[in-house]
Amino acid sequence: MSEGSAKPSRLGKYELRGELGRGAMGVVYRAFDTQLERDVALKTMAAPDADKAETTRFLREARTAGSLHHPNIVTIHELGHAAGTHFIAMEMLVGKTLSQIIKSGTLPPIAERLDYVARFCDGLEYAHKAGIVHRDIKPANVFRLESGTIKILDFGIAKIAQSDQTRTGLLIGTVDYMSPEQVRALKNLDGRSDIFSAGVILYELLFRRRPFTADDLGATLHRILHTQPPGWQSFEKMLPPELSHVLRKALDKRREARYQRASEMAADLDRAAETLKGKAGVELEDRIDQMISAGALEHKDVEIPMSGVSSTTQAGQNPAEAITQADGHAPAGSKRGLWVAGATVALAAVAGVFLLSRDTPESPAEPVRVSQNDGTPTLTNDPLGTDSTTDPAEENAGQDTTPSPADEPSGEGAPETRPEVTEPRVEPELVAENRPAPKPEPRKEPVAATPPPQGQLSVLVMPWANIDWIENLETGEMLPSGAATPARLELPAGRYRLRLVNPYAEHQVDLEAVVRGNQLTEVRKTMPGFDPEALAREIVDREEERSR
Repeated sequence: MSEGSAKPSRLGKYELRGELGRGAMGVVYRAFDTQLERDVALKTMAAPDADKAETTRFLREARTAGSLHHPNIVTIHELGHAAGTHFIAMEMLVGKTLSQIIKSGTLPPIAERLDYVARFCDGLEYAHKAGIVHRDIKPANVFRLESGTIKILDFGIAKIAQSDQTRTGLLIGTVDYMSPEQVRALKNLDGRSDIFSAGVILYELLFRRRPFTADDLGATLHRILHTQPPGWQSFEKMLPPELSHVLRKALDKRREARYQRASEMAADLDRAAETLKGKAGVELEDRIDQMISAGALEHKDVEIPMSGVSSTTQAGQNPAEAITQADGHAPAGSKRGLWVAGATVALAAVAGVFLLSRDTPESPAEPVRVSQNDGTPTLTNDPLGTDSTTDPAEENAGQDTTPSPADEPSGEGAPETRPEVTEPRVEPELVAENRPAPKPEPRKEPVAATPPPQGQLSVLVMPWANIDWIENLETGEMLPSGAATPARLELPAGRYRLRLVNPYAEHQVDLEAVVRGNQLTEVRKTMPGFDPEALAREIVDREEERSR
């Protein structure tokens, strides 16, 4: 049916009784099945001469959704063709989409909102187990029946996870709800992408605003990749722990850290909803309103990049230990790392004291014996090189040679008695002869040079890029990377050159950065020739060509 043509009154056995809505691909009618005598929704193509790509996509929606039979997924009755028009007959739904509910400005209690997300997560779990990823989860594709049942609509851009036609370069779906991997057009998209989209809807239902929406497409894509949603640092202040945990986990930019199954998210949402029924939910709504009024959810584009694996990760090291988490918290095991760092600083301090103490002249290899005026044999290191006299009783060293009173001469002719000295003055460097001679200390080896301190390099690229390699400009060492931006790399202090590659940009780019020890250095780059609008159209067109 071309635009401007008269509205049909019938398609095959279906009598058309009104228009329910229009989409990018066609019109949805309220229809009546004259054979089974039931109301249905009839989704048609926009025109009978639609190109092959649109037709293929339309038919794929029918086959995909028709293979899924779950209470939280719309039921497909028939795929048909009449009067040159393809159509899908599906169950008639009476109610509103989540998009209509959000736009109305009147949201149900928080516990009920959490139930909305939990129930369409149940439907996603079923689809994911069947190997089907929706890829366009958004409020307009989630329907709430008047009975309260939640239904997922429109599997029109769904992808069979095991399909041989899975390719890199697919950027389809409503941008505001896309996952980071969708924005990057990554290959092997899986159910965790739908989970991120579910997290975006959860955020919007809680705070009545989208977390990444910006003034233009390019800025929105940048926020999805590079920034956390407004209020990220205040979730624990605004929300109970159970709900804060769900939101953070669902919106984690690293899909390996996200919920791995939609059923896990649904279970956590159900537990959170139980604690927020009644008065607790009302109090939470008031607290959220207060935080919004105070400006806690104004978008400040806080750059908390997703993880980047350290280029200095050793073989066999757990990559998680080289990753900085997206919320800025240190990864597991970092406390042990801080303890080791503290111990290293302490040892360095001790080594410094030792080196300072070695500024005095070194001791001779062997101690030199000298005699004091009172004839008592002593030892000294004699640092000034004074003459020394060997004790004639050296052979009896170590034996008690003090004369007894009976042996001392007395009377006339006896030597003059010296005054008794109770505490003779002893030079600090002198040691009693009758003590074992100390062994010379072994010569200390020079302390090894301290390796340069580690620093962090945060690489933010618009729209994104792979880091092909990293070159240390001071040593000439080439470090393979393979990390995708946004990335946070741990590198020794120094000057580096990085090669950035994006398959949709005109040229590869080299950028240089200086990493300083124990500091975070941030570099930003826009890939040349990047036009967000043109890029989106190009990727969509390319994928549709491949699907023909």
